Amino acid sequence: MPNETILLVDDLPANLRLTAIALRSDGFRVHLASSAEQAMTMLQTLRPDALLVDIQLPGINGLELAHTVKQDPRTRDMAVVALTAFGSRDYEQAAAAVGCDGFLTKPIDTRTIGARIRQCIQKDKRPQQAPPPPPARPRAQLDAPPCLDGLGPEVDSLRHTFLTDGIRKCRLMLGSLDDGFDRNRASILAERWVGAGTALGYPGISSKALYLTDALQTAQYDRSQVRDNLLNLGSAFAEPPESVEPVLPESVAARLASKKVALIGFADDEADRLCVALDRVRASARLFSADEPVGSHGVAVCEVVLLHVRPETAKSPWLTEEWIAQCEQAVVLVGSREQLLSFNPAPHFWACELLIDGWLPEEAVIRLTVALERVEKLRSDFTPAVKRSHPNRPREVLIADQDMAVRFLLQAAFEQYGIVCRTAETGGEALRIIRDEAPHAAVLDVGIPEMDGFQVVEQVRAERLPVRLLLLSGKQSRDDALRSFSLGADDYVAKPFSAQEVVARLRRLL
Repeated sequence: MPNETILLVDDLPANLRLTAIALRSDGFRVHLASSAEQAMTMLQTLRPDALLVDIQLPGINGLELAHTVKQDPRTRDMAVVALTAFGSRDYEQAAAAVGCDGFLTKPIDTRTIGARIRQCIQKDKRPQQAPPPPPARPRAQLDAPPCLDGLGPEVDSLRHTFLTDGIRKCRLMLGSLDDGFDRNRASILAERWVGAGTALGYPGISSKALYLTDALQTAQYDRSQVRDNLLNLGSAFAEPPESVEPVLPESVAARLASKKVALIGFADDEADRLCVALDRVRASARLFSADEPVGSHGVAVCEVVLLHVRPETAKSPWLTEEWIAQCEQAVVLVGSREQLLSFNPAPHFWACELLIDGWLPEEAVIRLTVALERVEKLRSDFTPAVKRSHPNRPREVLIADQDMAVRFLLQAAFEQYGIVCRTAETGGEALRIIRDEAPHAAVLDVGIPEMDGFQVVEQVRAERLPVRLLLLSGKQSRDDALRSFSLGADDYVAKPFSAQEVVARLRRLL
């Protein structure tokens, strides 16, 4: 049965995205959550055929989530498959005890995971009939490479993120060894690197992460030994060729070169990631607390202002509509999808851009470049042609996607804001509607048949048709994002997406 829907829950981005890539290549529709709390929120409106959940989640763990799902009359018939890096009999029995229909161990076998989950969906909901889990892999087999054939360029992007994030976190842990070192957090992270490194084809990283795990788990761990293991692990992350930063188009990098960028209210990890991304294009990052006085000279001299939207900064004067609306700088809101969409919506439409957690360094650079271009157009009193052409009409949006569910979801979200919607199932139909009906904006899926979304954008821009264009893609790929903006798209959103996120991004364009 094709097109079954899966809700995948894992707090490690590398595992989350690799598993999603494998499942989508096998015909599944995949929704992602990074915590049990987020998954429970999604299950209020989403009814997937199966829930694939990692047992080792922070906060509410995977077994607690599985138990909750199986106790709820609305979701008890859903297939639940537990996923863990520890293939012990105890974990398997614990999963069966809370009602799980299947049990899988990491690293996943990308060739068979789809078939195993379909078995769980199709069989009677009796845990004891679940397909037997594969045997736990002994340490001697850590160098057995996974099969990643046929999973496409997304794996390259995923490997790049895994490697660069590993280098950064090793450096942070080394810096905190003498003061503030979190042994428990480091141990959890090392265990995850063991599984993720094997899954992504880096046995050397897995092996060195395993040594770090052993060093951290001794009763009286040796700090110098931990330091040596971290140095070795950092070198392993840096050795593969994929760890070299991809080259951005010179035109994109040049837009941010020598620019001063203010980071206000950022958590340390997120600030560090952004500083690395900005350093790549020779931009200068300046860090400010959320309590920095509005009107600060240090912020005023920056061309771009990034604001971290999170509970700790909710009352910051920088995040008020009054300040963002009158700001002449390029303002970018940064945070998790949940925080950004629950945040007061008014500032969304004054901000130049949104940067949502899970971003790649290339996406951050592109979105900051777009933010700069938008604010410079406003400074020169630029009035978008789309607004001049239709001054008295209600806003009209074309939604072009082969998936009827996506069209319906977006149409319902847009109509809540009084936006008139038209729909199309093919690229040719979308181009005809843009030409003949002149909508204010179009939301185009990259994979629509006849003409794909990229071809439609290219043709629309070649004909200079006055319409805002937002592309949807089933891949979170830096290549798709770069191609979208280079062809002239106004924005780009990777699936799975929140309808409210698409609305927020599009309303800023109208």
